[in-house]
Amino acid sequence: MELAAGLVELAEVQNALRARTRTPLGVREASELAPIRRREEAEERIRSVQEARALMDRGESAPVFGGEEVEAFVSLADKGLRLEGAQLRAVAETMLAGFELRRHLASREQEAPRLYGLAMSVPDLSRPAQDIKRCFDPDGTLADDASADLGPLRQRVRRLREGIHDKLNELLRHDSIAPYLQENYFTIRGDRHVLPVIASQKSHVPGIVHDASGSGQT
Repeated sequence: MELAAGLVELAEVQNALRARTRTPLGVREASELAPIRRREEAEERIRSVQEARALMDRGESAPVFGGEEVEAFVSLADKGLRLEGAQLRAVAETMLAGFELRRHLASREQEAPRLYGLAMSVPDLSRPAQDIKRCFDPDGTLADDASADLGPLRQRVRRLREGIHDKLNELLRHDSIAPYLQENYFTIRGDRHVLPVIASQKSHVPGIVHDASGSGQT
């Protein structure tokens, strides 16, 4: 095998293929390329390449894009582990990439029967992929319209948060409180909105002490 690899300059072929691949899986496949032992299999591969070349010469390059390295994510899911939003979206994008390639070759059975057969062996996962993609924003955050209830609930949370901020800004300017604040701002401690009260003046401000500064002054 080493002699054959040297004769066909396999390393140079691998480098050339890696430079032309568009997906992480393609890069890996190119890196693992090795001489084929059986003549029949090699000839079948050549015919598949010839079909692809013929389509490209006609300006019908396959839409090979969008696929990501998701094998590790799929392995985690297969073990029953929960995936993060960004991981799920990457899987959905890869599923859609497979569907687009499948759809591209589905109408080319006559011109490329071998590639057609390979494409038809790829399951159509476009519906679950679209459902997953719809539920997550590009950064992996759960989208507002992921469910019928989520959007309205988030809008309510935003309105409540805005109301809290308005109330705190009002307190920051109130004559009965402003003189006892260390700084003119509010912050969050332990998921609670708090005002920076001068420690020695805390008895003048009604409320609960949630935290203290390292110096003990606030």
